[in-house]
Amino acid sequence: MIHFFENSRISIMVNPKTLPFFFGFVVLLLTFPTVHLGFDSDDFVHLEKILYQFGNPGSLHHFLNTIKNLFVFVTPEEVNNAFSADSHIWWAEKDIKIAFFRPLSSFSHWVDGYMWPGWPFLMHLQNVILFSLIVVFVGRLYFKLLNPLWLAGIAGCIFAIDDAHADAVKWIASRNSLWAFLFGILCILSHHNWRMEGYSRSRFFSYFWFGMSLLSAEGGVCTAAYLFAHALFIDREPGLSRFRCLWFYFLLGFVYVRTISYFGYGAASNELYVDPNQEPLRFIKNVITFIPILLLGQLAWPDPRYFRYCSEDLMISFWMSALLICLFLIGVMIPLIKKDQISRFWLTGMILSLIPVCGMGIPSERLLLFSSLGSAGLLSMLLVYLFGQSIDYSKGKLHRGICFVLLSSFLFIHSFYAPIALFLESNSPSRRQVLAEIVNPDNSSAEIQSKDLVIVNAPSTFFLWYHNPISKVRNKPFPQRIRVLAPGYGDIKITRKDANTLIVLANHGFFPPFNKETTSNDGQNPAFHPVFVLQWLERTAGFNKDRLPLKSIIELPDVSIEITGVTDLGPPSKAQFVFKVPLESSTFHWLQWDWNIWKFKKFQLPSIGQEITIPGFWKV
Repeated sequence: MIHFFENSRISIMVNPKTLPFFFGFVVLLLTFPTVHLGFDSDDFVHLEKILYQFGNPGSLHHFLNTIKNLFVFVTPEEVNNAFSADSHIWWAEKDIKIAFFRPLSSFSHWVDGYMWPGWPFLMHLQNVILFSLIVVFVGRLYFKLLNPLWLAGIAGCIFAIDDAHADAVKWIASRNSLWAFLFGILCILSHHNWRMEGYSRSRFFSYFWFGMSLLSAEGGVCTAAYLFAHALFIDREPGLSRFRCLWFYFLLGFVYVRTISYFGYGAASNELYVDPNQEPLRFIKNVITFIPILLLGQLAWPDPRYFRYCSEDLMISFWMSALLICLFLIGVMIPLIKKDQISRFWLTGMILSLIPVCGMGIPSERLLLFSSLGSAGLLSMLLVYLFGQSIDYSKGKLHRGICFVLLSSFLFIHSFYAPIALFLESNSPSRRQVLAEIVNPDNSSAEIQSKDLVIVNAPSTFFLWYHNPISKVRNKPFPQRIRVLAPGYGDIKITRKDANTLIVLANHGFFPPFNKETTSNDGQNPAFHPVFVLQWLERTAGFNKDRLPLKSIIELPDVSIEITGVTDLGPPSKAQFVFKVPLESSTFHWLQWDWNIWKFKKFQLPSIGQEITIPGFWKV
């Protein structure tokens, strides 16, 4: 099989010096449409910080503040300000923390905000060029490790047109992952040059690029997966001595982890991010849950993010199916893996690089950059193996038939579907931004300017966090503060006690159960629905069911909240809101969410003694 290709003109056409640049040019064309997409969720948060929060743009204080704090979203010290005093989630955990140290990526965003804050085109263009460079260097790595040359060409093509990369490229805020991956690739290339080609100077470059990858994003630690796999399967040193070359990488990683921990960076008390240093058991649970989902999305289909759109029962089925399919595919690869050490390198690097990204609570294709490096290399070898098996008439018909079906499926996914999906995704706003726009109140009305926006039943307290940053960046009216009475997934009963007081009963509790309901108020039984991911995101504010026991009182600048009822499982379900001024005060703007039309509308306050019910999405 390989002999046939080596004797063909294909090997002559595959030039290791020029083909990676060709792939880089192709991917630039496919992803260039992203430049018209504008800002997306965290992009608004970053710009608001750079333009309005960090002091005088251009000053040293502003620059240092951006470098240190751009990716600091909330810390325990700020929780009263960020989630209670001036914002909306009064039930948030007191020790919640989402804070990352990404100085190199922060610098690139500082340049954006300082030089061209109103030009998302230029910000997106950086991502497109950055990813094109990544494709070039990935191609060079394939040509160093894969032989014959046409095999490296297949791997480079699979990587370049992989639609899983679209979200990382089209989201400005995800540039940190692109920088981390670029430096990670340069590290692996330098390490290979040092260990296998005898370039001693490359040793110091590999250390430098590894450090740069870590300083771009914590995901840079995924580089270590391929360094370990390289030592295990490619390095020529005998026995355990081959691992001695890794000690300085380990030291750099250790210093990095201890430093960010010392300065208070990390994640705690939320479901969106799990810090393995703070919560190792939860992280291990995530690894067990997400590895099959991510691996299936990497090798075949579907997008791992759909896992969070599923009901609890469907999630179990999804996970079981992903596990069985992945085990089957690895079983198919066993003959290839047994005889080829490079395939073992790709497989090991691919799987190990998925472990660090399991700290993210929503699995998605955006997390597959590092694993796609190993996946494309492995798939190129697997395609050739399957082709050879499917035409080997010494094998049985069933064996050849299975190989042919797998070959056809992989070719369809990775050569036909992938480039089309990559181009279409590059032309479309993310589902994340679409949801953020839908579940946020209209910011075009001057009625909310400098008022307290009170939402009685929020469809997503998570996405409401973007409301003011979006409004400020777009120069739209924005409220003084947003106050949410309760999540709106179940029915909300509201009783007017007096001029200043509302009693709110949330049938599903203020911490709604995650993905357990299957019957909506319109009689449908959705097993797959966007409301599942919205409901799960509520847990970003915390999930400790015992944090607010009966009789707890939360004192806020505008309202005093007393917990007057709890569910059987412990979380609060009933609360009394005593506002500092009458509810009809002109300082308030009242809204409610209508699940029938998926829009906000004005909330009519009940009269004293009156009780009203606002339907939720789910039946009790």
